[in-house]
Formats: sequence, C-alpha cells, structure tokens
Amino acid sequence: MAGRIRLIHLDVMRGIAILMVMGPHMPRESPDMSEALKVWHRGGWCGVDLFFVLSGFLIGGLLFDEYLDTGAIRFGRFVIRRGFKIWPSYVAFLIFGFITLAGEQPGNIARASMGTLVDIWPNLLQVQNYFAGPFPHTWSLAVEEHFYLLLPLVLMGMIAQNRRHSGGDAFRWLPGLVLGVALICMGARIMTAALIRPFNLYIHFFPTHLRIDSLLFGVLLAYIVRFRAKWVDWLRPFTALVFLASTAIFLPPFLFDLGNTPWLFAAWPAALAVGSGGFVLLAWFSSRQNPRSKNPLVRILAGIGVYSYSIYLWHVALAQMISHQIPARGPRWGIAPVALGYVVLAITIGALVFWLIEQPMLAIRNRIFPSPSDTPLAVGSVRA
Repeated sequence: MAGRIRLIHLDVMRGIAILMVMGPHMPRESPDMSEALKVWHRGGWCGVDLFFVLSGFLIGGLLFDEYLDTGAIRFGRFVIRRGFKIWPSYVAFLIFGFITLAGEQPGNIARASMGTLVDIWPNLLQVQNYFAGPFPHTWSLAVEEHFYLLLPLVLMGMIAQNRRHSGGDAFRWLPGLVLGVALICMGARIMTAALIRPFNLYIHFFPTHLRIDSLLFGVLLAYIVRFRAKWVDWLRPFTALVFLASTAIFLPPFLFDLGNTPWLFAAWPAALAVGSGGFVLLAWFSSRQNPRSKNPLVRILAGIGVYSYSIYLWHVALAQMISHQIPARGPRWGIAPVALGYVVLAITIGALVFWLIEQPMLAIRNRIFPSPSDTPLAVGSVRA
C-alpha cells in the first residue's frame, strides 16, 4: 500500500496543543517568572480541549473513511489498530514508572512491587481519570480510550438502523446526537459544580462523562466535511473571522487568573470545543490547499505534533526530575532557561520514543492490519 499523506497543518495543531499542555506542568513555578511563562503556565490546560476536538475529528474521520470505502465499520479491527498505536509506548512508560516508584518504596522487592501495583492499577485498567494514581496527567488518555470504544459501536448502530429503513445518509442523526450529548454533559458539569464541594479534578474535570462532548464535536466536524461539505463552504470566505473568534474564546484562561473553580470547568469546555473546532477547520482548509508547506515554523510545529503522544506520556516525569535538581530558592540563572531546557528535552525524549517504539509498532500494525483508506483526510490523528 502506498504511503499515506499527512495533513501538515493538522500536525501543527497537535504540536501547538502539546506545547500548551506542557505549560501547567513546567518544572518549577516561580514568583519571578516572566509574564510569558506565567501566561503559558496559567492557560496551557486548554490544550487538552484542542486535543480532544482534533482527536475526534481525525479518528472519527478514519471510521467514516472506512465506511465510505467498504460500506461497514469493523470494530475489532479498529480496536486492534488503536492498541498498536496506544499501548506499546504506554506500557513502556508504565514499566518505567513502576520501576521508579517501586525503587522509592521501603521494604523488600516483593512488598515494594505489590505496593506499586496497588498504586498504578487505575492506569492498567484505563480508569485513571476516576481514581487517583501516580500519573494524573494520563487522565485524558483514559477519556479518549473510553470514547473510542463507544464511538464505533454508535456509528455501527446507525449503519445497521439505516440499512433496515430507507437508506441514504447513515449518519444523518449524528448532529442531533451531538447536541443532545453536549447538553447532557453541560448539565452534568453544572450539577456537579453546584452539588459537590470542594473542587476536585477527579470529580469536576477528569471524568469521561463530563468531557466526552468535546470529542464528539470533533466527530461531527469530520462528518460535516465528508457528508455535508456545503455546510462549511460558506465559512471559507470568513476564515479570518473564524480565527479571531476562536482566538477570543481561548484567550481568557491565558490572560486572567480564573482560578481552579468548579464553575470555570463547568462552563468553559463547551466554549473551548467551539473554538477548537474553528482552529481544526482552519487547519483542514490550509492542509487541503497547501499539504506540503515549506514554512519553517509550520514544519517545526508539525514535527513536534508527530511526536506529541510520546511527549505527552513523558513530559511530566521529565518536569519532576528537573524540579528535583532545582534548589528551593530557584536557579541562579532564572526559570526561563529551565523552561526552555524542559521543552527541548521533552521533545527530544518524545522523538526518541517515537522512533524506537511507536514507529516500529505502527509499521508492524500497518503490515498486518493495513488501513482500508488512503485518503489524506484520515491522516494526522492525535492517536492514529
């Protein structure tokens, strides 16, 4: 099978998203941080929402492309291909974490190993967004894993229902489903914020049932560009306005100290999903018009995007190791060089893990379970 074309501007979105996410996890928050570092540290959590919408757009696109090519969606094949992408690098990370944590525990090896297994069991079952563990940053991976077990089943149900009835667009009810799920998730977030105090990330921000609407919104965009292209054709003359509106949605968490409050996380994910959708559509337009950009900044960000999953897994552990080397009063040279070194090292580690683990496993996957479609729309996924 011929090599598949990457949509470079969608990789740019991944690169931007992972750089944003790294901000809140930077090695050491310091009172003398520059304003730029404070902005990055304060609002970088929004990158997760960009990841969710982008992931929904691209993974949903893979499923739609399979349906367009074959007339069906094969659940088992989809899950196996996901597993080849997610689990090898994830298992390597968990082994590293297990060894590190077990080495820090008192007692003999058997007792330390058992205690570590008790600590990391949520990660082994992909429920770390509901149960606290030593790797809290992996909560978003659990949300995506839950979603991608449900999504193909939902789409397969729509296909089966369509065959039993009039035919036509098998996914015509998807916009209504997305609206319904969005309202339910918003209601659940508001109810959780109103009834449960104090604020807790595992209750108010991490759970799948509170965050799944962003992923589903990305799937809706994938549906529109494939089956309802006329719906977005009218946006093309207004790309500048879309960019400004999406930027305006993302700016407040970066510019203002909104605080970690239940109400912030109840309301803002819905707005961020819309803003992320605007950025994703703009990236899709750009990739279709100029799929092989030679702009150096575009290519650098796209390269970071290619390594984003591996960077995501390892950047927090790197930040913690760097923090342990920083004196309590802060480094003499200031926090900015530390932040720069953190970014460079995280990208380097991500690239190494990508080439040593992720890429070889993807090559094996593609030989055994080749993609059913060579369309470029299916390429560039956050977890593809």
